[in-house]
Amino acid sequence: MSIRARFYGILGCLAAMSAALPAHAASGKGPHKMVFIFLELDQGSGGHDQATLEKWQAEHIGNFKKRHAEGVLKLAGPLSDPDRKVRGIVVLDIASAGDAARHFVEDPYIQHRVMKPVAIEGEMAAMALGTPEETGIEQHSIAIFTAAPGQEKRKADPSRYLKLSAADGPAVAFRATKPGAVRQVLIFREKELDKVRAIVAADPAVRRGDLKAAVWSQWLGKGSLAPP
Repeated sequence: MSIRARFYGILGCLAAMSAALPAHAASGKGPHKMVFIFLELDQGSGGHDQATLEKWQAEHIGNFKKRHAEGVLKLAGPLSDPDRKVRGIVVLDIASAGDAARHFVEDPYIQHRVMKPVAIEGEMAAMALGTPEETGIEQHSIAIFTAAPGQEKRKADPSRYLKLSAADGPAVAFRATKPGAVRQVLIFREKELDKVRAIVAADPAVRRGDLKAAVWSQWLGKGSLAPP
């Protein structure tokens, strides 16, 4: 069973236990500090027998359940990186990326280096979560904005996207606050990648070449994002 196939098993559990988090921008509370994590392939699952992998999968999901029950984990799901390097995302409601590792100490996929968490500290300008169904998954789109060489300290500005209609704009808008390659991450309700690519292509920072945006499919538990 592939890493991605096993990751899909997380979605039903998250759907059953997720709670709504209002869009901070709309609530007037202002940006909210969070940590956005990409789960990247490390050494992979090769060489491990099926019984071990099934045990690790159960413990992996169990860790996610525990973090959600603590109010820390807000969103998780696999994505379609064409290079198959990035396997999924996790959003933690914590202020410091340095605090992220302790939330994975009970995750065997991380401890046995099947995957590794790459944590990005930043602010959630908007995060409109819905009430997920107990089963089912839903396809959306994720736009990951990376800096051009020499632009790693550049501040991303999601405000233009938040001015779009609820149907066209992102349900999740995260911007990095520390220097690094990834400067901004947006998750759109829309599943048609070309539609989201057209929206992103109109961004002045992308048109100037200051930022490069990759748009991939993103899967979440059905109903995880609030309807427009």
